[in-house]
Amino acid sequence: MGEDTGRARASGQEASGRWAGLVCLSVGVAMLFVNTAAVNVALPDVSASLDASMAQQQWVASAYSLAFVVVLLIAGFGGDRLGHRRVLLMGLVGLLVGSVLGTASPVVGCLIAARALMGAGAGMFIPMSLALIADLFPRMADRARALTVWTIAGTLGAPLGPVIGGGLTSLAGWRAIFAFDVVAFLVVMVWSLRVIPRSRRPVASATGLPWRGGLLVTAGLGLLTAGLINAQRAWMSLSACGSALAGVVLVVGFVVSDLRTGRPLTDLRLFASTPFAIGGIVLATVNFAVFGLIFVLPAYLETVLGHNALVGGLLLMPLVAGAILGSLLNEHATRRLSPAGACRAGLTLLALGAVIMGAATVRGGLVLMGVGEALAGLGMGVCQPVALSWGLSQVDSDRRGTGSSLLSVLQQLGSVLGIGVLGTVEGSIYSTGLTASGVHATPEATSSVTIAFQQAARSPDAAGQALREAAARAYTTATDFSLLTCCLVAVGALVAVVVLVRRGDTRTG
Repeated sequence: MGEDTGRARASGQEASGRWAGLVCLSVGVAMLFVNTAAVNVALPDVSASLDASMAQQQWVASAYSLAFVVVLLIAGFGGDRLGHRRVLLMGLVGLLVGSVLGTASPVVGCLIAARALMGAGAGMFIPMSLALIADLFPRMADRARALTVWTIAGTLGAPLGPVIGGGLTSLAGWRAIFAFDVVAFLVVMVWSLRVIPRSRRPVASATGLPWRGGLLVTAGLGLLTAGLINAQRAWMSLSACGSALAGVVLVVGFVVSDLRTGRPLTDLRLFASTPFAIGGIVLATVNFAVFGLIFVLPAYLETVLGHNALVGGLLLMPLVAGAILGSLLNEHATRRLSPAGACRAGLTLLALGAVIMGAATVRGGLVLMGVGEALAGLGMGVCQPVALSWGLSQVDSDRRGTGSSLLSVLQQLGSVLGIGVLGTVEGSIYSTGLTASGVHATPEATSSVTIAFQQAARSPDAAGQALREAAARAYTTATDFSLLTCCLVAVGALVAVVVLVRRGDTRTG
């Protein structure tokens, strides 16, 4: 009896330790997504403080996601060799150093570098936290619940970021966001050292890292991002089309090289699995929509509508409520509709939400905007957890780090493309609309609606009022086109999911 009691107590302590580790990892991932969205909502304030153009603001947002994508691939490779816990702690160091640098940034270039360093740290933390959850919860049922908790934490972090970032920016300026990050990531690091167990398996050597693949994908994604951002001024210019085309060629070269080499950077053959492919498409689309919209909407809600950063963040709260409800309904939707059905339902809600938000900008109704946000958040919450867990279910235990990295890469690639594509649509249509309005506008005003409003405020006469009204109309039109683009991408992903399910094993549908 005493031995049974001792074993039961030990088992209870082990279970408690596993869940303590899960809570720590979930808090960490929530802070990462809070940070990403918080900085985006503070971009109007950054623009005013550092005279940042729309293109520079895109780099502030994109540098994080771009570094995230590149390091994710290498982190998966290194994590399976150095140990998941060790790479996770390295990522937290990068996040801490980047946060300190961001707090003290005197110019926008320094801020971009800080965001890139933080993105690199996040690129280590995210896949390693997924791999550690798989290590902590060997039973499939427990792992599914743990992944749901982890996903909900990230899902809620993204929409809560605007509220936290808006509040901090309104109270103490945009630098307060990075000061908050310093404290948050320091706490997560100390907590991780206490509750995350060391790897029990032997750690392989990290020699033989496929640098060629890493360099190809880094250069390719960097050029593609630069091309999208440069397209704001001239779609057919060499700096836009040329850079984007060169980036695509290098990324294709990376894919071909990685499939042929005996020492690949990642395992692209996982896409042969229908659930993994669908999971990747859904995760990329959700991040495209969410982070792209969180990039373009703050300037509309704050600058155009005349609200401060805190109110602008609060106006994004329906997205939070929808995401919470969707996460709670995720398991029910999966049981009733199947994993593929839940993915289809989530993408449909996402597209519908974008349409309703577009109607709200035309009619100027905040209630309608809230309804659209809620539906988009609901779709995100419904399909994101099932897409992640469904995709991971196809990954063998010895490839968890690589598989987790690949899914996370697709999420962050969606973020890069969302910010790049929607930001470019927004910037180019705004610039064209303001130029065509006939009012006198400086190049700085055509590059940023925030700067245009600042210049209008310094000219209280009729010319200033005309500039303000023209800039507001141009940015509202640009926001409509961004929302339409978001809707079309969601519909395209929905069609892809339907086609893959029909072509794949019928049991996946």
